Amino acid sequence: IPKKNEEIIIREVYEPSAVAVIEKYIKTIGGVEALKNIKSVRAKGSAVLSEAGSEIEGDIELIRKFPNKISEDFNFAGVGAISEIFDGESYFVQMQLTGYQKIESDVKIAELKLEKNFLELIDFKKTYKQIKFIGNFERSGARVNLIQVKDAAGNGFILAFDDVKNLLVHRSGAATEIAYEDYRKVGEYQFPFKIMKEGTVSVEFNEIEINTDVNDDVFSRKLSCFDKVD
Repeated sequence: IPKKNEEIIIREVYEPSAVAVIEKYIKTIGGVEALKNIKSVRAKGSAVLSEAGSEIEGDIELIRKFPNKISEDFNFAGVGAISEIFDGESYFVQMQLTGYQKIESDVKIAELKLEKNFLELIDFKKTYKQIKFIGNFERSGARVNLIQVKDAAGNGFILAFDDVKNLLVHRSGAATEIAYEDYRKVGEYQFPFKIMKEGTVSVEFNEIEINTDVNDDVFSRKLSCFDKVD
């Protein structure tokens, strides 16, 4: 484990077998040129929060904007509104019950910058310095190819791609855990309509729109009654 302020040296490695898996995935979900035309994604659907052995149902609106901004607005029964926003540099959570909280984890911010990057795997040599093939393994009854990706600072993920469908089905990092399912065609693209985040929030979209107008205000802190002082 590197000591604090110790420089991490990541040697450049792009293993052909790993690159081939990523290239198949990119081709399967739409192809490089088509994917570079995506500037925004807006999705709506249902969500389930699993905590302490209980499940709370709600809904979600997700908005993403190029290059790496995202807003996720949840509304859970009995819990109220929860907003998770990453504006490209800062990550914060707003809850109806507890107010505003800025997340200061350097690792989480670094992983969000990678994961939310529209061109993360399209321009993989700009994003990552290492791409390695770990192996082919069984996962939930299907074979997957595991790929390790790291940027110049040592941040990155283990990515699992379905060996037959060539689709990304799981992403694991130091502060990130996301599963992707039920890919469907939206225009020229394939998107996962089911997502499980950190093992606690499952999302199922019923509507996804591409390249709608998105105002940057969406990625700003929302004022609530707790912000107003008489």
